Amino acid sequence: MFPDRHLDRVEHVVYHPDPTYPDPVRRIDDRKGRFKFKELADGTSIVRAEIRVSGGLLQLNRFIDLRPEGARIWGPFWARNDPI
Repeated sequence: MFPDRHLDRVEHVVYHPDPTYPDPVRRIDDRKGRFKFKELADGTSIVRAEIRVSGGLLQLNRFIDLRPEGARIWGPFWARNDPI
């Protein structure tokens, strides 16, 4: 979990779940909620995120397996060089 001193630099997070979601772009400004993104889902997908921090933009992605027999999350977020 990120220490609060790092979260204080975050202005907002824009999540890009699978494009089949009803609202495929989600902007989260809730620092108290630690910029949490919650959604009911089943299956696998790659969730991408743009984290706007003071002084820049961090782009990340993560493969998530939400099948009942699958692992919950695979690996860490990976930084991306190409635009989301």
